[in-house]
Amino acid sequence: MTTVLAWPAAVAIAGWIFAGGGMGLMYPRLSVMTLALSTKDTEGFLSQISTVEKVNENQNSVLQDYQQEQATLADLEHSTQTDLAALGEQEKQLKELRASSDANI
Repeated sequence: MTTVLAWPAAVAIAGWIFAGGGMGLMYPRLSVMTLALSTKDTEGFLSQISTVEKVNENQNSVLQDYQQEQATLADLEHSTQTDLAALGEQEKQLKELRASSDANI
């Protein structure tokens, strides 16, 4: 949007910071405000929804951590296979050098 209106990038950055700060300040208050404005009939239901939402956030966080660890493990396995192939090649070269030195002796 700033490029369309030819505004400097600082305007976009300031807007982003302002919007992010507002969301960060309001998000924790929404559940409290919702419970404060609810009736006794809906309070238990809203509390359960809030609990389910928090459990969902925790599960998403755990899933992301698991996926990151799986990616790291895959990278380590690939690195190990590459290292083993290089070691095998070096071992082959070492055997050839030994055979060559034995032939020279």
